[in-house]
Amino acid sequence: RCGIAVLALAIGLGVLERGLRCHADLEFGIDPPAILPPAVVADEAQVNREALARAIDGERQPFIVRLFKPDLWNVSHMAELCGRRRVHLISDATYTVLRVVQANPAVELLFDWVLLPLLGSRTTLRQEVASRAEIPLATYLEGVQLQSVHQPPSVSRLPLFLRRVLPLELAALAELVARPRYLHDQPLSHVCPEAMDILQVPRFLLPNWIFADEDLGDDFLKDEPTVFIGNAGCMSYPLHRNIVQDHFALLVLRGTKRYAIFDRAQESLLEPSEVAPGVWLYGADPFSPDLVVSPGLRRASGWMGEIGAGEVLVAHGDSAHVFENVDRDGPTVAIKFWFGTRPPARECMGLSSFDCATRLGLRAADNSSARGAAALTVREYIDEGR
Repeated sequence: RCGIAVLALAIGLGVLERGLRCHADLEFGIDPPAILPPAVVADEAQVNREALARAIDGERQPFIVRLFKPDLWNVSHMAELCGRRRVHLISDATYTVLRVVQANPAVELLFDWVLLPLLGSRTTLRQEVASRAEIPLATYLEGVQLQSVHQPPSVSRLPLFLRRVLPLELAALAELVARPRYLHDQPLSHVCPEAMDILQVPRFLLPNWIFADEDLGDDFLKDEPTVFIGNAGCMSYPLHRNIVQDHFALLVLRGTKRYAIFDRAQESLLEPSEVAPGVWLYGADPFSPDLVVSPGLRRASGWMGEIGAGEVLVAHGDSAHVFENVDRDGPTVAIKFWFGTRPPARECMGLSSFDCATRLGLRAADNSSARGAAALTVREYIDEGR
């Protein structure tokens, strides 16, 4: 009898899944989501800090800068320098959501007995978390390089009906488990401190007006910038808004990412949900739209495209955004900086940007960046804020 019941349940779920997919395809075909344009791209020689500030602060649109002299990075080099260090493959933001989830034993049982088996995993949620903690960097880097060559990663997904009924934070954690393991949003100083003295920061990011904040503490600076290393299919978070509301600059050192970015004014169309204090996720999936879950995506305006090695994407701090690695020829490597575009009004009233930076002890960019002038190392850049 148990066998018959299980068979009947499987057939019923299969019919339900097929019906929901037909419904989703019908919704998509009748009124597909808007086609989103890519962000504006400019060569570094053409970048003017005032124009960049107007784009980010005034027009609230992302901006991509193609570097004149990109400082590309070899993953093998990082393994040689820092291979013995141990890293975490879960970010602090994900841990915040995870603690909320694990506080409910029933939710943990749901993962262990339903969600993980449906994703083809024979582990528990606690085992999945443990498998992403204290991993030797060399072991992780060797794995991603071998996987990109021999086994292009694939992403398992929960059945559509479950993705629709699950709370957003549970679906996001299931997505994390389903995707390849990913070194993401971890402080570069923890992952590979030696790289802080080698990697260079594009000069157009000088001065970073965040460093003019007198209240900026060492706790902020010690975790700046963060690094991302992973294969195609890796994604740090679904569509989300950063906890920190400063603007960000994402520099790709190797590989390619695709992105989708929406202004804060579009938030109501994206199915927002505060899944933990200060942690905002969105039910809309711009890369794989389900217009039943997020019908507002039809009317949402934003930007979508790809960013490759040697390019920097700068975006407004309160934008909703999502990135996914798409290069199948090897791991994608990127670093993210928090970034300020406007000088402090009180200290700099009546002064040019250069004079203000000089008064505050910050180095200012000039047009020499387009001629390949020496840039600051990451460590020198971060020391500007000390």
